[in-house]
Amino acid sequence: SSSSVNKSLQRLVLVAAATAATLGYDVGIMAAAIQPMEDTMELNGIQKEVAMGSLNFVAALGALLGGRVANDHGRKYTVKVCCWIFVVGTILMAA
Repeated sequence: SSSSVNKSLQRLVLVAAATAATLGYDVGIMAAAIQPMEDTMELNGIQKEVAMGSLNFVAALGALLGGRVANDHGRKYTVKVCCWIFVVGTILMAA
């Protein structure tokens, strides 16, 4: 029915928005952390750029891997696994 499709679409949009917000949050944290990292680890300009740019490479790798997992195991399973990874990662970061 139309209402079940709308609810499913709303959930998918919510998950996509949460994923984008999480990446934005990670970039913001990294932007704040790069100066103390530079001071502590004596990073040069190129090393700072690599550290900041690595977030995009990791996100791209995750997107490619996520697409493959979704094709092999289904979208619903993949979204559940991604959600659990976010939850576990958040708990580990807070610990």
